[in-house]
Amino acid sequence: VKVEGETEEDRDERMLWHPVSDSRFTMGVTALKLLVLVEGLVDDVLCDGGGPSAILLSLLELPDASEAFDLSSDILSLLAPKQQFADACKGEMWRLLAVLEKKEGASGEGKAGADRDGDDDAKQTEEEGHEASKSAKKIAKRQQKGWQILEALTSTPSVALALVETSGWVELLGLCVGYNKFSKAYASREGATKALGRMLWDPKTGASVAPLISRFLPLTLVVALKEATAGFLATFDGEAENPELIWDSEMRGELRVGIGSVLDEMFKKREDNGGVGGSAWKMDPGFSVKYVKLLDELYVGGVYVRLFLEEPTFNLRNPGGFLELLVARWEEELQVITGEGGAAPSAQGKGAGEGQLTAAKQDVLNLCTSAAVYLCKLRGPLCDKLATWGAIAKAVSFIRAALAKGMVGTSLVSAVRILHVASTSRVNIEAIGLVANEFVSLLSSAVASGEAMQDKKRLHQDSAFMIEILLRVYTDALGDVNNPFASGLASTPPVADNEYGEGGLGSEGGVDARTAPDPAFLALEKSKNTPGAPGCAHSRAALLTAVQVNGTLRFILNDVLENPSAADVVDPSSLKVHSVNLLKLLVKDPGFGDLFALTLDQLPAWKKYSSQDHSLFITGTQQKADYFLTDGGAKDRKLLTAGAAETKGP
Repeated sequence: VKVEGETEEDRDERMLWHPVSDSRFTMGVTALKLLVLVEGLVDDVLCDGGGPSAILLSLLELPDASEAFDLSSDILSLLAPKQQFADACKGEMWRLLAVLEKKEGASGEGKAGADRDGDDDAKQTEEEGHEASKSAKKIAKRQQKGWQILEALTSTPSVALALVETSGWVELLGLCVGYNKFSKAYASREGATKALGRMLWDPKTGASVAPLISRFLPLTLVVALKEATAGFLATFDGEAENPELIWDSEMRGELRVGIGSVLDEMFKKREDNGGVGGSAWKMDPGFSVKYVKLLDELYVGGVYVRLFLEEPTFNLRNPGGFLELLVARWEEELQVITGEGGAAPSAQGKGAGEGQLTAAKQDVLNLCTSAAVYLCKLRGPLCDKLATWGAIAKAVSFIRAALAKGMVGTSLVSAVRILHVASTSRVNIEAIGLVANEFVSLLSSAVASGEAMQDKKRLHQDSAFMIEILLRVYTDALGDVNNPFASGLASTPPVADNEYGEGGLGSEGGVDARTAPDPAFLALEKSKNTPGAPGCAHSRAALLTAVQVNGTLRFILNDVLENPSAADVVDPSSLKVHSVNLLKLLVKDPGFGDLFALTLDQLPAWKKYSSQDHSLFITGTQQKADYFLTDGGAKDRKLLTAGAAETKGP
């Protein structure tokens, strides 16, 4: 209310307005502190949203050498932990952030330093040096108080949520990463990092703010931001190239340019709004920082697959999650390539029949397959998860789809490689038993998937690798076949009853030669009634029945061992050894062994292999490891259709 004839000085005196340098202003702030010290006396007034909280936060801009600044800081420190006051500050946090963002030397006292910002070569006079040092100390004091108050306020969910809904979170991120118009003091970066870390941990804001921050920072840095302040700043300021993080000075520059464009636009809108902040703000939904070095990298589950393959023993933060997402991506790629599961097969333009490639022309399917195989080999317990995630049944179905389309290259080999590494686990072998008949049938078809040669088909060049899968599966599933009677099994095969009584004995107790049992009949009955060897799998019977139904013994002997193209496969010695060992293993089963032995004895070619030790045939080391990992043999293999040249280069 203006009184007629009253001067401005008279009005200020009447309204009790005094300059901040006036002792009466300090007395007023002192009185306010005394009132705040009395618990609950003035809370209802000061915690009323709007004016009081805005004024109190603005007091942090007082000259920090003044007594009034210290008193104001004490008042805010007393009020900030109270939820009622924090709730009142929700829309005024921009005022506190403005104080914390102020660059070194940006105040009046430090103008000499501000004028030299960005001019590293400019010489400083002694007087300017003292002035800059004095300004830095003042700013350090102001920021120390300010960050303590912000830390107390952000511990209240309503304030943390308000920072997410406004521009507060991106301003804090700008402080962390060094936005060129903000303070670059370590205390400022540390305080902002703590505030963002608290928001990431808060269950009410973490799910909202994490995706926003990840549009600027790689996932590993987001995790570091959440887990450790000092750790984040050290990682951010350093350089790294490992399976979980690619980061260097060039990428820091790209980040600062990106966040600078967002903050510049935000502050321009604030200026257009009269310089007042606190209103709801959302970033352009299509914005994210594009890092040039990451454009060609395959990134799955927080891991750069290329770098993981170069350093597979790297201590991953979440290997289980990485493997799960690798398997999901592997399945997705094979669905697109083969058309299995309703997806349209990839056959467009010049890329027809080839796997989807990254921008660097790396084969995504091969990368995912190799990474999954490495993980399963190095972390055995994770391999059991393949059955849990349904990868076993999927691999079998992908073999079927690939063979149906004549794709005997990358798609077929990728599915085979998953089965190969899975065959080291009993859990996975039990899962294979659920699809035993299809597994044996399709793997046999994959082995002989080349063009016809007289009465046989040319062997796939990775036939030894495929036969080894069968050998692994049956070695585990059949148990201890070299000690079959440890569980108390009878060593004498059952004899059929006859008219003279039990066991084919005559009335005088002699053997009646007229009723000699049929060996094939006895072997069949034995396969039905005799349990497996100690330690056999539950799926043993299903897997052995699949061998019987699919004629696998005859196939391995005649179509693999006696195949003229056997010499052309990768590691032909291993092909012979694995095939013979598989046949010899099958005839040792206490239940099905006699039946299989009768079948093999009827095949003339068996005489060449039945009594010979073939272990010395392996002279190399190719089959001691997955040669797709050790020699890169699968790296350049593409999807091929049926034909002579195609089976040569799957």
